[in-house]
Order: sequence, then structure tokens, then C-alpha cells
Amino acid sequence: MNDKLLPNITLKTAIWNNAFSSLKASLATLGFLSMGRMDVPNYKCTWEKNLIAIIGGHTSQTSLQIANILNIYKLPQLSYGSFDPIFSDKIQFPSLFRMVPDEIFQYFGITQLFEYFGWNWIGLLIPEDENGERFHRILSASLVQKDICIALMQSIPTVTSFLSNAFLQKRLNAIASALLSKNINVILVYGNAQSMEGLRIILESLEFLHKQPMERVWITTAQWDVTTVFSGRKFTERSLNGTLSFALHTNVVPGFQEFLENLNPIQTKIYLLKEFWCSVFICSLPMYNLNYPNLRNCTREEKLRNLPGSVFEMGMTGQSYSVYNAVYAVAHALHAANSLSSKWKAMDTGNIWRLPKIQLWQLRSFLRYIRFNNSAGEEIFFDENGDLASGFDVINLVTFSNQSFQKVQLSYGSFDPIFSEKIHFPSLFRMVPDEIFQYFGITQMFQYFGWNWIGLLIPEDESGERFHRILSASLVQRDICIALTLSVPTVTSFLSNAFLQKRLNAIAAALLSKNINVILVYGNTQSMEGLRIVLESYEFFQKQPMERIWITTAQWDVTTVFSGRRFTERSFNGSLSFALHTNVVPGFQEFLQNLNPIQSKIYLLKEFWCSAFICSLPLYNLNFPNENNCTGKEKIGNLPGSLFEMGMTGQSYSVYNAVYAVAHALHAANSLFTRWKAMNTGNSWRLLNIQPWQLRSFLRYIRFNNSAGEEVFFDENGDLASGLDVINLVTFSNQSFQKVRVGGIDPQASAGKRFSMNGSAVVWNHKFEKMPPRSRCVENCQPGYSRLVQLANYVCCYDCVQCADGRISDHLDASECAKCPEDHYPNEKQDQCLPKRDIYLSYTEPLGAVLASFAVFFSLITILVMGTFIHYQETPIVKANNWTITCILLVSLLLCFLCSFLFLGTPGKVSCLLRQTVFGVVFSIAISCMLAKTITVVLAFIATKPGNKMRKWIGKKLATSVIFVCSVIQTLICAVWLITAPPFPEADMHSQPAETILQCNEGSETMFYLVLSYMWLLAFISFTVAFLARKLPDSFNEAKLITFSMLVFCSVWVSFVPSYLSTKGTNMVTVEVFSILVSSFALLACIFFPKCYMILFRPDLNVKEQLILD
Repeated sequence: MNDKLLPNITLKTAIWNNAFSSLKASLATLGFLSMGRMDVPNYKCTWEKNLIAIIGGHTSQTSLQIANILNIYKLPQLSYGSFDPIFSDKIQFPSLFRMVPDEIFQYFGITQLFEYFGWNWIGLLIPEDENGERFHRILSASLVQKDICIALMQSIPTVTSFLSNAFLQKRLNAIASALLSKNINVILVYGNAQSMEGLRIILESLEFLHKQPMERVWITTAQWDVTTVFSGRKFTERSLNGTLSFALHTNVVPGFQEFLENLNPIQTKIYLLKEFWCSVFICSLPMYNLNYPNLRNCTREEKLRNLPGSVFEMGMTGQSYSVYNAVYAVAHALHAANSLSSKWKAMDTGNIWRLPKIQLWQLRSFLRYIRFNNSAGEEIFFDENGDLASGFDVINLVTFSNQSFQKVQLSYGSFDPIFSEKIHFPSLFRMVPDEIFQYFGITQMFQYFGWNWIGLLIPEDESGERFHRILSASLVQRDICIALTLSVPTVTSFLSNAFLQKRLNAIAAALLSKNINVILVYGNTQSMEGLRIVLESYEFFQKQPMERIWITTAQWDVTTVFSGRRFTERSFNGSLSFALHTNVVPGFQEFLQNLNPIQSKIYLLKEFWCSAFICSLPLYNLNFPNENNCTGKEKIGNLPGSLFEMGMTGQSYSVYNAVYAVAHALHAANSLFTRWKAMNTGNSWRLLNIQPWQLRSFLRYIRFNNSAGEEVFFDENGDLASGLDVINLVTFSNQSFQKVRVGGIDPQASAGKRFSMNGSAVVWNHKFEKMPPRSRCVENCQPGYSRLVQLANYVCCYDCVQCADGRISDHLDASECAKCPEDHYPNEKQDQCLPKRDIYLSYTEPLGAVLASFAVFFSLITILVMGTFIHYQETPIVKANNWTITCILLVSLLLCFLCSFLFLGTPGKVSCLLRQTVFGVVFSIAISCMLAKTITVVLAFIATKPGNKMRKWIGKKLATSVIFVCSVIQTLICAVWLITAPPFPEADMHSQPAETILQCNEGSETMFYLVLSYMWLLAFISFTVAFLARKLPDSFNEAKLITFSMLVFCSVWVSFVPSYLSTKGTNMVTVEVFSILVSSFALLACIFFPKCYMILFRPDLNVKEQLILD
């Protein structure tokens, strides 16, 4: 209810029945308009009842008659059955609003449905009128574009009386003969309840009189609801089972089912409800003169939900939903008109405007633009053609043989998932798990054993097709292929039916010809009788047992099928079966052991006893010639398993739990009602007074532990919280067998633990004793390979290709190879990723140790040279070499040797920042010293000439200035480098496949080469100046030594660039350290070794006179 919608205003309704008659629809419309005893056009007999809108009609014909009259008055009409596209013409029908979609969408849906299921050979039934011809014409044009053929088209005549009209009877017989003679499985029916009455008579006659139901796939359009047509009569459930219907869209309206639940024929004033109540519940209401002889009085405790669906539906039908939306559409339009007009009237005159003053034509504009959400949450509005923006639902009709009231039913074999639907089956409680868990278990079993090439046997009926469709969708997601699918026909007599024998021979030949080791069988005892005959024939007559891995579903117990007959133990040895869960019930085996046919009254026990033990019981007229009398001391436990199982089967265990569930529910009901009765009346209450519908609530909430110690309760869908067992059947040559539980399915377990399997406990067929059974199209792709699906072949049939470089596959049948993480690399077999080894130029490696040793050695030599110069600093040679330059040069060379240690060891943040910059600055200082020394020597020689003005430049200041300026420039370059793009440590995982190179990223290669270029520039200048001064007297110039040292220096660093660029990892560092050590040692050796030689080994030359003389 919406309290804000039309506050303080009540809308009244009047209902007229036109009985599918256009004439009655016209008279009813005039009656609405006149509101008097006579239908007077354009005259209104009363002003007490103001007509606002009309909702109707049910068909396009009646809607047309109503619209032709209402257009004159511009009165809004909301039709819930006018599918004809002509009603979208707003020029002809400006006041008509359709609550149903245009029929053009139904044509589209029919075509799409045929394409979806691959049907192109269709039968068509249409009414014998203009509507049928139009439907046939439009649909044919749509189907021919999709290559879909109408193989049979029959027009159904309108029926008034079947038996009294010989011509009509002849017509209907001809239609029935045509439908039976044509091999057409899919028949489309277009028409409404009235026009398809002839088809109803045909189906009813064939199903109930001739016992030959016309089992086809019937597809009905939205104009005909078959459940409404047959409501209250014998419903042809076998013929119409599985029907697909296009229906008007509907939804769940909150509170609607509760409203129906609380309906009472005495307290309500709903039209004809009392008559309907007495009819469906077969009772009387004397206070309303509804007396029926020999019938009890209605108790008012009857519930509509307990009626079968063919009598009453608890859900809101599509037409009811359309009427519901139409009523609210009118209410919202009136509310909008009332709100707008009230505001306008109050502003203009100050008076209050009353809703009854609205004119008929005024409401139409408000209806056109209403937009609201109904209580089901759907948005309601009309499009530009005045049609409700809605669609069609496709409904699958599932029928049952029960034509009576619904009562509590406990089912122990209803696996179909549809039974979990509590709207359709509110009183059904299943003692078995949903079949969806069996699909899950089958898929998990195939994956567990690695089987992907499967055979499938299904019954030749609807259940088999459904199983195949659902299972295929599940298997294809796991890359499991159904290589062979065979439909087993239902067997009635094998030898007397040549066609059936031919079919079974074809099935046997297919099973033998295909190289499939694993065969899944879905079906029950009756539908798999054909397979039993095939297996028995090949094992006992042709001595060629079909030794496969048979996997059977819970619907079929193979030991029960063959009970009392020759059991094909060789064929079924090692088979795996899904079975209803069972457990050991205490005392059950003792009960069986103590059974006695004479003392027991168990049904058919005596007949079974005589048959199993081959003896007679004359006392009960069970005599067998030449056989001994039964002693009663025979033990059932001594019978082979193929005759009798001592354990409780899954179905027996389900029945056992069902009995106790009813008992516990009755106990709870008895306890509650006894207490309630005693508290209210003081009287006692008898259990026999309980109604069947009352027990359902108690059953839903029972929870107890059975004698086997398992908890029994129903889930929210009314299904027993139980699972399935996986049974391994081990057979023996004496017709006995043993069932071993090797796994199971537990729906209550967590997602990863629902399926359990103990493969090591499985005993396979004799055929697979040497090697475990394999059932694959091709052998597994080994690790290191991936699958490549073959074109135009099953997804299970594929080639194996080796993984590409850098990729691995670590399991069988990898769909694609995976790339190793960056810090791992593939091994040689490419079946696993190994962690990469971190490499860098360390002190422990031979090359690193050699370079470090040389660095230390050269540093020691430099220190010795420094010590020598310090010790002999008063000698002429030392004095002749600028002492400041000499000290700076030796210190810088020492630092050059030591800076090579920054390149060794694990690269760190500090070492990466310092190694290139320290190297650049220190080397620049050393080369600046060489340049300053060269300039000093040249200027010293020039200044000795008389009158030369260069004398004033000679001194320590010049040399110091050259060193300072050249070093500062390099320092500034390095500073800019560190600020803009500082070097940083990085791990290079791509250069080497199996190694991670720990190195320093220079940050900016431009800055790195700028530092080198600046050193080259200084070296080149020094080399040039020294080369030009090479002809100066030997005693006063070191030009030759400087020239040679710079030549070595430049040679080393020029060759460094291509070597550095062509190497990776530790080799790059080695090249740079080597260049540093060689170039530094070249400077040390060329400049200082000759002087050390003179100082240490030729002291006679280290005198001032000798230097001046030279």
C-alpha cells in the first residue's frame, strides 16, 4: 500500500464477463457508459458513479470492439490481451494503452528459440480465422530467412459441440491423424483458450481414451495459457509435460501469496470465491445455500496452497500482473491529475478542486507520461506507441500425474533440481541430495583420475537429454570430452522386436569399436534394461565381456538390476558408482539374520524365501516339484550378494530416515497441540485430528540424530542435508560381490572438501591389473610442454609443443606455458623455475681478487715513491720537480688506485654514488697535475732566454691555479650529475638468463660520458703541449715522459669505450677497473720511476753540478 497515492480517495471497480464474445464486450462497454438498466448510447443515467477508465479486453477482438466505442468518448482503455500490432497506431486508437508488448517481439522470440535449439522442422497449429492466417503469413516470412521450415500446418476449427457435430468430429480426427503420422517433434500452437478448444479435445481423447498421449515439444504463444484452459478438468499432463510457452512477463508481488494464504470464503466478498471454494475443496457452505449432498462442511482451515497447480496457481500469472500494473497506472495518472488541478484551482480561485470533476479525455494525457516503480521493483511507463515497456517470459511446463490435492510427500528418489522449487512443490521434502551435486562429483572424479575421453550412455527420453546438456556444459569447462554418446531405448521385449534388437546391436558395436575405457551410464533400472541385455549377451553368449570402467549414477544400482539373474561380474568388476549415502544401522543385520518365513508377516518374504533357497512351503501353497521343504533355518546372510545384500542400501537408508522424520514431526505436532488444547479448553487432543497440511511446518524444522549417529534435518529447499557415496564394486566368480566405499560427496563441507576420493583403495577391472586405467584421446603433455589444440578436432585431442625460452610448465597438460618471475629462470627441462644467482665483481672471485691485489700493490708502490721523495726531498732532482705538484700528483694517483675498491663488492647506494664521481674528480686532479707540470717545464725553459717576459709567470701559483681550475670544472660536472640524475644500485634480471646482475645504474649516461670526455680533453691538451716540447734539452724537460704517459693514458681510455659498451655485468666493471689501474700505473711509472732510479741507483747523477752541466 502507498499512503501518499490518492490520499482520502477510494477507487471502486466493476467486473463484467464477456465470455470471449465481442458482442458481449460491446454491450458491457455500453453498460459501463450508461450506468443504467438499459444501454443508452451517449446518455448517462446516474451521476453517482464516475467512470474513469476501462481495463480490458482479454483478446485482440474484444479489445477492438471496446476501443471502437471508447474512442468516441476519449475514455482511456488499458488492454491486457491486445497483441495485434494495429493497436500501436495512435491515430486510430488514441485512447488505448496496452499492458502487453507488441506481437512482433513474439515472432522474434519464436525464431530465436528455434535457432537456439537447432530446430528447423516445425509443425504449426493455428485457429481457423483471420488471426491465424495473419500469424502464419508473418511467421513464415521470418522463419524462411533463418532456413526454418514449417513441415505441417493445420487450422483448428472453432468448437461448439464435439459429439453432436459429425463434420467437426471428422475435422478433428483428420488433424489428430496428421499429427500422429508426421515425424515432427516440435509443434508451435498459436491461439487462445476458445480457438484451441479443438486441440484440447484431441489431446484428451488420445491420452485418456486411446491411452496414446501425444508426447511432443509443444510451444504455445502468450495468447493461450494451457493450465488455465484445462483448469478443473482432467489435465493431459503426459502430453503437455515439457511444454515451452511464451507468457506475459510477471514478477513476485510482495504480499500477494500471503493474501492468498489468508483467504477465507466466509470473511471475504470476492466474486464467486464461495462457489470456487466448495468446488475445489469438495465441501459445502450451508449458510450461503451452497449445499452438496454427502459432503462435509467447509472448515475454513483449507488452504489454497495445498491445491494442485492445475486447479489453482499461487503465483501471479502474466495477465494478472498486467491488470495489477494497469490499476496502479490509472491510480498514478489520477494522482498526477489531482495534484496539478488542485494547485491550479487554488491559485486561480482559492477553491478546492474535487477529483470527480475530471473529464474523461483529460486523464489520457496524464496516463501517457506516468512513470513509477511498482511494488515488485519494476519501472512502469508507456512508450511512444502507448505500449507498456515490458516483454515476454519463456516458461517450461513440468507436469505430474497427481490430479488431486497436494499432501505431504516424502520422496527418496527425486533427484531433479526442479523439486527444490518451493513455490511449485511446497509440500515435497527430498530425502536425497540435489542432482547438481552428482554433476559436480562426476566432474571431480574425471579430474581426479585424469580421464578426459569419456563415453556416455543415457536413456532415450527427456531426462537423458537434460543430463547430457547439463553435464556437457560442466565438462567442457574442465576440458573433458564426451567422445561417444549413445541413447539406450526403453526395452519391452528384445527378441520379438526386430527394430529394438537392431538398435541394441548398433549400441554394442559402437561400444566395441571405440577405444574408450571409461563409460558413464545415466539411467534407472527400467531405462537401462537394454544395456543389461547387451552386456549379458556379450559376456555369456559371445564370451566377450565388455571390460570397461563403468561409472553409474545414483539412479541405477547395477546389483539390483541383475538381482536374481546371471550377474555379469566380469563386465562390472571394478565399476564405480555414485550411490545414495548410507550408514550402518545398529541391529539391522541381526534383524535380517533372524528372519523366518513362517514367523514373519513381511510382504512377499515367503515367495522370496522359496525362490532364493530353492525350497517349498506347502503350508502357504508354495510348492515346487522335486524340491525339499524350507526348514526356516536357512540364513539370508549365506546368499550371494547378487541375490541379497545384508547391508542397508542408500534408498533403504533414505526410507528409514523418512519414516523417522515423519515420526519426529508428528511427535512435535502432538506435543504442541496437546499443550495448546489443554491451555485453551482443558480437553485432550488426539493425534488423528491433525490435518495433512499442518504437518508440513513441523517437518521443515525437525532436527534429530538417527540410530546410526547422523544428524537428520532439511535445508531451506526441503532437501535432506545428505550427500552421495562413491562405491567400488568388486565382483567374484561365484556371482557374489563386495561394495567398497572409496569416496563421497558432502554438500555441507567447505568448497575445497566437498569431494573426497581414495584412489589407492579402488580395485580395478581385471583388464587394468597391470596398468591403471587411462582414458584419454592423447597422452598427457609432460611438464615443459603445453597443449596445442588440433583444428577441427575435440579440445581433448591436442599436440604437445615445447615451451618457448623463458617459459615453463610445471604440470601435466598445461594449457599454456607460464613465464618465470623476474628473479627466477627455467631449468633445462623447462618444468620448474630456479632462483637466479646474484652476481657482481666480488673479492672472492678470481678476477676480483686479482684486481684487488693489483690495486693494493700499486698503492704500496705509490706510497714507496712518496716515501722516497719525502726522504730525498733536499736532493736536486726532487727540488727540480715542483714539490707541490709532485705531492698532489702522488696523492691523486694513490686515490686513483684506491677508488677501484668502490667498484668491487656488492653495489650499494653509497658506493654507486661515489664510484664514478670520485674516479672522475681524482683522475682530473692527476691529469691537471700533468698539465701543470708540462706547462711549468715549457715556461721554465722559455723564461731562461734573456729578455723574455714569461719569467713572471714561473712559480707555484701558476701550477696551483691550473690544478685548481681544471679540478673545479670536473667537480662541478659531477655535482650537477649527482643532483640531476644520481647513480643508484639496480638488479639487472634480463641480460643473463640464469643470473641477476647487481650493478650500478649510472643515472645519466650523458653525464657519465661528459666526465670521461673532460678527462680526455685534459689528457689531450697535456699530450699536445708535451709533444711540442719534446725537443727541449733532456735534463730540463720531462716532455718525453709526459708525452709517453699521456699516450698510454689516451690509448687505454679510447679502447675503454668500445670494450665498455660491448660487455655486460661484471665484465663492464672489470673493464673499468682495469682501465683505472693501467692508466694510473702508466702515469706513476712514466713520471716517477726514472727519477726514483736516479735517486736510488745513480746518486752520482743527483747532484746540482751534474744537472747544470747537462
